[in-house]
Amino acid sequence: MINNLHKDNTSSLERCGDIGKNDYVIFIPGSYYRYKKCHVLLNYIEAVKIPPNAKVLFAGDGADKKYLSQLRQYKSKVYQPIFKISMDMQEMKFLYKVAKLVILSSQVEACPNVALEALANKSNVLANNIPPYQEILGDFATYFDINDKDDFVKKFKTAVSSVPDTAVHLKQMKKISGSSILDLLKFFESE
Repeated sequence: MINNLHKDNTSSLERCGDIGKNDYVIFIPGSYYRYKKCHVLLNYIEAVKIPPNAKVLFAGDGADKKYLSQLRQYKSKVYQPIFKISMDMQEMKFLYKVAKLVILSSQVEACPNVALEALANKSNVLANNIPPYQEILGDFATYFDINDKDDFVKKFKTAVSSVPDTAVHLKQMKKISGSSILDLLKFFESE
């Protein structure tokens, strides 16, 4: 998911299209593979009462083109999902900062960069209840069961209305170690 920084002079806001700092953004970073459960989230988000002008933005690489094509066919009466591919670090940082909620839905992860990025940005996080997310995010995230729609709806409402706790954030940041991880965190944490 981490790509090269943009070398041009366009701002992250310009590169992210019509997404503004004051928009109600739900950001789902990662890649387009079935185990990321994007198709499940599309249905689950439909069940949550979000503002009609909300932007539900998926961002990732287009590795599974057939799956991405299927996702793009999704039609909602409530919202129109946005699918972005190959975003750079500045764009990702912007989206982590403006998102009302970051959702991490994968069922399979080893060391999820998206969890590190969300933590570094102090994003409001709703994550599938799997060990790699728990290890990186600790008490900083709200967790849900990807196989339980009712649990997702309940936890979504809790997470979207909460404010990230600075003390919990600092405690979790201290648990993270390793120079490459720290470099990534420093980049996303910088203003």
